[in-house]
Amino acid sequence: MKPLDSDEEEAESGLHTVQDLVPMIHNQSDYIQHLEAEVKLCKEELQGMKQRVMVVVLENEKLQSQLKSRTTEETLRDFTIHTTVPVFALGGAGSLSQVKLTAPQLAASQKESEEVRVRLRHKEKQLAHATRADAAPPVSGLCLKCAQHEAVLAGTHTNVHVQAIERLTKERDELLLALQTVRASQQEAQQREWSACLQVKQAVEMAEEANLHKAKMEVQCEQLSRELGRQREQLERDRQGLKQRLREAREEGRAESHKQKEELTKRVRANHIALEFNRRGGN
Repeated sequence: MKPLDSDEEEAESGLHTVQDLVPMIHNQSDYIQHLEAEVKLCKEELQGMKQRVMVVVLENEKLQSQLKSRTTEETLRDFTIHTTVPVFALGGAGSLSQVKLTAPQLAASQKESEEVRVRLRHKEKQLAHATRADAAPPVSGLCLKCAQHEAVLAGTHTNVHVQAIERLTKERDELLLALQTVRASQQEAQQREWSACLQVKQAVEMAEEANLHKAKMEVQCEQLSRELGRQREQLERDRQGLKQRLREAREEGRAESHKQKEELTKRVRANHIALEFNRRGGN
């Protein structure tokens, strides 16, 4: 009976080993479900990131379109200025003319302004010299009437020169004011253009960062997918191996039980025959 007990213990230990593998299979199944949940979460995050990237790209395109239209409008509005610039004509009396000042003409206008300033300073010197000459005392020896007439002419010439100086000074001040206005408008337009360029640069940087993050997320999802596939293959191999071992253990247990049953049957028959033989011999 001892060999029979040892065989039964071995069969029970084999069954315990098989039963111990069942929780491992459940743990592997739980791990697979956990990995699938993580992959699903990563896919959802990737989809959200794609949507945010698309929004950023659309906003970037819209901003670029607005920047182009705004640049065109600002160029036409700020660099094309309709103003009235007084211009002094050297061939006769000063006259005012309407001048259309545009961006390409700004440098020429500034140069012309400097030339006007030089001419004004030169003219002021000439007029001051003429004023001093006209204000000189009359030559001795003239009669009183001639002296009075000379004084009237000198005062008239002096008033004409003073009016010319005042007119030239006023025209010069108006020209300088117009130039300052143009320069201020130009600086303001340049500042707006720089701000728009900074906004476009920031949008491009955000789009690049979003694309980089998107690429990283895609790489991570690809790695998780490969890892999940590898885990599935490993679990499938383990499951097949476990099924094979269970089948072999079951077949082995059945064979062992059948063998033990046959041995017990033989022993019972032998004992029965021995008892019959002893009984007959006793009779």
